[in-house]
Amino acid sequence: EPDFLSVYPNPSNNKITVHSILPVNKLIIYSLTGEVIYTVRNNKRPLDVVLDLGKYKPGLYFLEITTSKARYYEKIIRN
Repeated sequence: EPDFLSVYPNPSNNKITVHSILPVNKLIIYSLTGEVIYTVRNNKRPLDVVLDLGKYKPGLYFLEITTSKARYYEKIIRN
């Protein structure tokens, strides 16, 4: 996990918080099959968002954070 990014609690039963101190252009959550299940466009501001994963099946998901400099990937586990 990059220094500017926090994803917690992970694993989670329901809600996770994604916090970034750097400006974020876009946040995407993918299912294991590659389906986009959640997207946030953020207008290049720091990000502090709570995501409710309660409606999704337990399992592994992938979080993609796009900044002006790079893309970062984080695994999310939904219990």
